[in-house]
Amino acid sequence: MYVITLLVLVLEGVFIFRPTVHRISYYIDQMIRTAELTAELNTQLEEKTAEQDQARERLQDILNQQRALITQHQRTEKELLEKQRFITAMTQATPDVLYVLDLAEGKNIFTNRKVTDISGLLPEEVMQMDRTALATMVHPEDLERYKDQKRKIRVAGDDEMHGVEFRIRHKNGYHVWLHCQEVVFARDEAGKVTQVLGIAQDITETKSNQEALKVSEEKYRSLIEKADDIIYENGAEGYFTYLNPVASKLLGYTKEEFLRMPCWNVIKPGYRKEATSFYQKQAEYKALNSYYEVPVISKDGNEIWLGQNATFEYKNDQLHAVRVIARDITRLRYAEQKIKESELRYRSVVNNIAEVVFQTDSERHWTFLNPAWMCITGFSEEESLGKEICRYIHPDDQARSEAVFGLIIRQEKDYVRHEIRFLTSSGEYKWVEIFAQLTLDARKNITGLSGTIMDISERKVVEDTLIRARDQAEEAVAAKQSFLSMMSHEIRTPMNAVIGMTHLLLQENPRADQLENLNILKFSADNLLVLINDILDYSKIEAGKIAFEEVDFNLRNLIGSVEQSMLYKAQEKNILLETSIDPKLPGMLIGDPVRLGQILNNLVSNAIKFTERGMVRIEATAGEITGDRAEIKIAVSDTGIGIPEDKLDCIFESFTQAGPDTTRKFGGTGLGLAITRRLLELQQSQIFVESVQDLGSRFHFTISFRRGAGGNMHHLPVFENQMAADLSHLRILLVEDNEVNTIVATKFLNQWGIQPDYATNGQIAVEMVQQIQYDLLLMDLQMPVMDGYTATRNIRTLKETCFQRLPIIALTASAMSDVKQKLLDIGMNDYVTKPFIPSELYNKIVYYTRGVGAEPEPAPGLPKARPGTIDLQAISEMAGDDILFRQRLIDVCIQTLQECKAVYQRALTAGDEQMLKALSHKMQPTLKILSANHLLEEIEKGKKLLQEQVNADDVSASIRRMASLCRDIVEELVSHPV
Repeated sequence: MYVITLLVLVLEGVFIFRPTVHRISYYIDQMIRTAELTAELNTQLEEKTAEQDQARERLQDILNQQRALITQHQRTEKELLEKQRFITAMTQATPDVLYVLDLAEGKNIFTNRKVTDISGLLPEEVMQMDRTALATMVHPEDLERYKDQKRKIRVAGDDEMHGVEFRIRHKNGYHVWLHCQEVVFARDEAGKVTQVLGIAQDITETKSNQEALKVSEEKYRSLIEKADDIIYENGAEGYFTYLNPVASKLLGYTKEEFLRMPCWNVIKPGYRKEATSFYQKQAEYKALNSYYEVPVISKDGNEIWLGQNATFEYKNDQLHAVRVIARDITRLRYAEQKIKESELRYRSVVNNIAEVVFQTDSERHWTFLNPAWMCITGFSEEESLGKEICRYIHPDDQARSEAVFGLIIRQEKDYVRHEIRFLTSSGEYKWVEIFAQLTLDARKNITGLSGTIMDISERKVVEDTLIRARDQAEEAVAAKQSFLSMMSHEIRTPMNAVIGMTHLLLQENPRADQLENLNILKFSADNLLVLINDILDYSKIEAGKIAFEEVDFNLRNLIGSVEQSMLYKAQEKNILLETSIDPKLPGMLIGDPVRLGQILNNLVSNAIKFTERGMVRIEATAGEITGDRAEIKIAVSDTGIGIPEDKLDCIFESFTQAGPDTTRKFGGTGLGLAITRRLLELQQSQIFVESVQDLGSRFHFTISFRRGAGGNMHHLPVFENQMAADLSHLRILLVEDNEVNTIVATKFLNQWGIQPDYATNGQIAVEMVQQIQYDLLLMDLQMPVMDGYTATRNIRTLKETCFQRLPIIALTASAMSDVKQKLLDIGMNDYVTKPFIPSELYNKIVYYTRGVGAEPEPAPGLPKARPGTIDLQAISEMAGDDILFRQRLIDVCIQTLQECKAVYQRALTAGDEQMLKALSHKMQPTLKILSANHLLEEIEKGKKLLQEQVNADDVSASIRRMASLCRDIVEELVSHPV
């Protein structure tokens, strides 16, 4: 609009203002050009602005990309750091050794901490080792295999892994088996392998198990290969997969031939269908085991019957394999055939024998009875067949019969034999003995019973008579035992005084001439005591249950003692008594000198007794000496009355002498030679006699002993007082009614610093212990008013705890074993047999009063026991300075502990509470000596186990604990110096 107006004005002014118009036109042109220029510049500016905007956008894109890259870089670094931490944790947590090996330097440049577990070396130590040092760790036998592994990995591909097993030496010296797997980890620019990554596993236990498994497999394979029976295996298709060598030996086919054929090919053709059907049914019923008899044909055409025990194995409910043990029963089958052929002959015999032969069905109804049935019971066969056995059995015997028949029906026994009463046709019952066994069909199913019935009515009458006679004999034996017990007490009472006074006189510094006489008196008294014991226990001697000691002794001294003890008798009769001892005899022997002395005393005493003039001679010569054993030949000869030839065999019988007037003329019981022979027989020796009537006799024997240590000792044993502990602080009550015994016991107690109190019977003792606190009681058994048994029971029933713990030692003159057991059962702690040995009484007083006052120091050579184990103080005190005796005590303890372990296992396994009780009584003295109360506690626990009837695992655990306890004590005894 404005432009049009401007143009009109311009046209009008052209003519009016022409010059001006020219100038305006000029200015307009300039303006137009300026506008065009401005427009062009604006266009260029817009283009530049657009370019700047695009550049800005590109810059922003670049900045955004840069920020994204920075964020990605940070995330990547974080992931790498987490991965590095994970890898580090994994390398340290893995149970295997991880390592990186630099092949150029021959060194490990990395290994985790697990290397310490298998080598004992720190990772730093391993990484500092060069290839030579690393190779020295490898077992020499495995070094070549180790080097070969390194050669293989140098030429391996990137994904190719190589493994090797070898042993390395641990820092502590033992070897560890490793399984190493290695792979290429890095190469150089030329592609050469520079680094190897490896994983090493400790396979020592696996190797050990593999070796044990290999040994086990070899053992069982050897057993199978050497078995007497055929052992084979079939697959599900029936083809042989394994056979032991016996199959080829018995049937003639080679192993290769067997493995190419199915098992039914060897079965006799006529039996194949039946056998195949049998085993198919076993598989259908999923049977686990079966037995089947089948004939097979060997390669050379012989028929052989096999009894097969088969075990079936299933997988996924399908038959997988059959394992069979087959035994050649051809002879058995032929024997069965012969039995069948003889059955007719058997039946004819059965019908004519005096015993009933019977058969029953599975419900125990009679199915067969021979004619003897009617002879024994009066019932005919026809009226009895089909009836039950139980109808004929006495009501009182029914339950017992059912239990007995149940044993064979359950197949716990193959047969039974028992005595019952059977009904007869007269209504009375008759004693019979029935023998029964199962009858089975071909498939081993029970079809009934068969057996015999025998009339034993007359035998029962005889048995009743014998039982009455036995009861009378047992009453007589009991009377004999009572008599021997009484005689033991009566004889031992004066013997106690004789031996006790001898000990006292020996301790009072006798003169030299008195010393020899006292030693002879002591030796004779000791032997007399042994003789008394043998007479009292003669039944035990006859049973061969005499125990023999194993101690060092000097044979020359022993013979000298016998000679000295018998010299007075010989001089009284004006006979010469001489000895001849071979200088080749060993100085010391190991055996029982008391028993040997008893034998010599019997022979020499008899020789002097039956010799009126002339001489008696003792000869000892050396026999064969080999290693640690020596054979000794001993003879006692005389010039006496001799023995008639027809009496030579009977003089060794009990209470028998050569003639009816021998006892009247010479005295004696005729027991000496019987005891002598039994004592020698129990030592694997035998006595012989050569005699001519009126000219003399010669008794001789040969006996073997172990050789002892030490040289020749030609002195008699003398009692020495080695009692060192101070016992003056003890308060002891002596309960004894015999004045001589009281004097002897008091004499010894006073020597040990003890001033005892006295009670003359058990009733006084019970009253005194309630008034005075005693440390120990010495209790006689046989006393008036109240005996020692009753007194002990009364003391143990008192309420205060101190009366349960008060040590009570019995002073008993009885050597009978039942008396010893009885006093232990009533609560006495121990016993000393009269006449007592002072050292034995002293040791027991010390042992049971060790906790009273000051405890004696242990003897040198035996340290105090460690807490919780055992205490060797008692052994030290008992043995004193006698090293040999101390060692023997330790050896006896070891032997007793070993027996304890075995008997304990038998008792718990058999559930025998009486055996366990006997073991407890037997072990108490030994365990008390050792203060091994923890072992006694285990025995008590064993008793409770049997009473509570716990499971087998608890019993097994107790047996293992007992074995461990015994083993620990034995090891400690062995470890202590003598």
